[in-house]
Amino acid sequence: MAKSYQSSTFTGVDMIPLFPQEKKPENAKFLQANVLDGLPFLDDTFDFVYMGLLVTAFTATEWGKVIPEIVRVTKQGGWIEFMESDFQYHNEGPTTARLTESCMYTDTVMSAVQIPTLIILDLSKAIFTIHYPDNSSFNY
Repeated sequence: MAKSYQSSTFTGVDMIPLFPQEKKPENAKFLQANVLDGLPFLDDTFDFVYMGLLVTAFTATEWGKVIPEIVRVTKQGGWIEFMESDFQYHNEGPTTARLTESCMYTDTVMSAVQIPTLIILDLSKAIFTIHYPDNSSFNY
C-alpha cells in the first residue's frame, strides 16, 4: 500500500521482526511491539488502523485488551479495519464443505484453550460500545 499511496505514511507493527528493513518504501516504517503490552503510540495517532488474520491469536480476555488499544490509537472519525474470517461459507461445494467441517473442528479445539474463533462476529459491536457505552442498540 505504501507504494500505491506515496503521500501517506504507513506504520507496521508485529511482535517479531518480520519486515525487511532494506527494501521498504520511504513512507513506511516497522516497529516490533505487542498490542497486549500497549502500542507505543499516543492516543488518536492514526486515521486508519488495519489488523488482519489474528482471530486465533488472542484469548477472549486478550481481545478485551486488544480492542480498546486499537480504538485508543485511532483518531476520532478514523477507520478500523479487521480482515478476518468468520469461517462460515455459503453455497459450498464438496471441497468447501470439508473446509467448513475442518474449521468448525478447529473452533471446538480453539475454544478448549480459550481462543474464540467466532469473536470476529462481535468485534464491530465491541468497538461501538467503547465509543458509545450508554447506547444499547447496535445494528450491523
